[in-house]
Amino acid sequence: MTQLFFWILVVSFVHPTATSAAVDRPFFSYVDSSSVNLLREYPGVPLTEMIDERRGVYGGYEFSPTGATVSIRSIFGWGPGVSAISEDGSAYNAVFPPCFSAQQSDCISRIYLIAPGGKEDDAKPIKELPPQAAEYGSRIPDGIKNFSANKNLNRPAGGNLWMWKFNKFQHRGGSLILPSVLFESGRKSGDKNSDPFGSPIVRIGLYPVAMEEANSCVSDGKGGCSHYVNVPGIIKSVDGTSIVSDKMLDGQKLGIEFRSSVAWTRWSAATINEISFEHRRSGEDYIYNINGAPAVIPGVTKNIVITPENVNTIREIAGSNFRCPQGEDKLSECSAPISIGGKDGAGSTDFVYKLLERIEPLTDGRSSVAIQHWLIQTNINSEDYSRLECVKSYKGSQPGGISSSNATLAQDSPPVWDAENQSFSYRVAAFGKLPNGKLFKGDYSLIIPSEIAKCLWASNLTNARLQLSVINSDGTPNIATVTTKISTERFSFHAAGFHFSSPKLVARVVSSNTPAPAPAAVKKAITCVKGKLIRKVTALEPKCPSGYKKR
Repeated sequence: MTQLFFWILVVSFVHPTATSAAVDRPFFSYVDSSSVNLLREYPGVPLTEMIDERRGVYGGYEFSPTGATVSIRSIFGWGPGVSAISEDGSAYNAVFPPCFSAQQSDCISRIYLIAPGGKEDDAKPIKELPPQAAEYGSRIPDGIKNFSANKNLNRPAGGNLWMWKFNKFQHRGGSLILPSVLFESGRKSGDKNSDPFGSPIVRIGLYPVAMEEANSCVSDGKGGCSHYVNVPGIIKSVDGTSIVSDKMLDGQKLGIEFRSSVAWTRWSAATINEISFEHRRSGEDYIYNINGAPAVIPGVTKNIVITPENVNTIREIAGSNFRCPQGEDKLSECSAPISIGGKDGAGSTDFVYKLLERIEPLTDGRSSVAIQHWLIQTNINSEDYSRLECVKSYKGSQPGGISSSNATLAQDSPPVWDAENQSFSYRVAAFGKLPNGKLFKGDYSLIIPSEIAKCLWASNLTNARLQLSVINSDGTPNIATVTTKISTERFSFHAAGFHFSSPKLVARVVSSNTPAPAPAAVKKAITCVKGKLIRKVTALEPKCPSGYKKR
């Protein structure tokens, strides 16, 4: 299959103003805004201290040539997209611009902020951001361009990104927000150009941003860049300045509504706490509305000094990456790079969760960075889920399921279906503490269309109620606040406040006549130290062994 993958944000200039009040298909009036200077008109709020959103997933870590260098990567995230179509028309990337008429499809109709207390503030688009030659060296590649929709080919229209601005409220860095809705698809080998495209991969991101005077592009004097310099947190250069990442304030939620001529039907994974999803039809279009708080995703990059007490564990974990050029008599010269996946499918086997559980006691138990992300993307590797008979026959117009988690490692493939127990199970993992030492608490949501849920749980839907359990790796229950909901459109599960390191979440439907399980005694885990020795003790009333002290 020919595919286009463009992960570069692109930019240029224009300016619409007031929102039209069409109830079902809102739109904005369009006014040329090429003269708008984002830095001058919307300067960012200066930082009083560096934020992790600009440090990046490695948090400024300085590499050490010795010791165990552990990288447990949280989601890298992806930047806003760019519209493109291959020369032979076999693949496309379609970015949705704002809606500028009630008739327009494949566009963003609303961006909004929900403040603590529930007050909402709608943003408006203020500047178009088309591709610039400087982003590609000297010229824009031929395939990067806008294009119209083709219903016969099941292909949406592709336009340009826009910068948006909130009217009343601000995030930490100001009032600017950069949304990106990207649909992409490609034909399989042997398909004809006249064959319609299949269900698209969908990537949606809401990026709170600020403007910085620094410019990463060093001009070559010919309209291009001779080389680039690092600007912390840069997403995109524009007009000789930089658009950089920022963060929402505590308690703020973000939302987006967009309409599409092509249905979004594939399983999707998100980093949105307390995610809310709605969809409806409007004429021939599909309208989707998603909101929730950006998840804070921890990442770990640490150096562990190799000692006689931990060398065996580190050797087992690192395998062939464990090296001691001077022999193990000189552990100070040994090295062991250890890297564990992230939120891109690498967290889909039990092996990675067990690795994290073994590594955490060798450290102070704190993550290195904690970065906000408001992202949702179609999961590409969902073959096991798509093979389920209930999913094969699904003919709906909403995603076949959405899972959302704030964990460092998460099973981004769809939850595993246990036919015997009629339940979904889902794995997550993270260090138990944030960089500041505070306890890290989990948030997980699962949304399944009613059509699929009714097929999977048909025998239990009379007087049904939903049940979501959070279970520690040792089989004991993990305390969480759980809410569930059944509507005509979807079944929704949500758990919040549970602890890490690697719990499993199990969702099922049971009859209302089935008594709820009695609360089980909950085991607690503590870390005990004796000099350089570290032990993790799990029990109902854990105590450190003689000679050890609780850390």
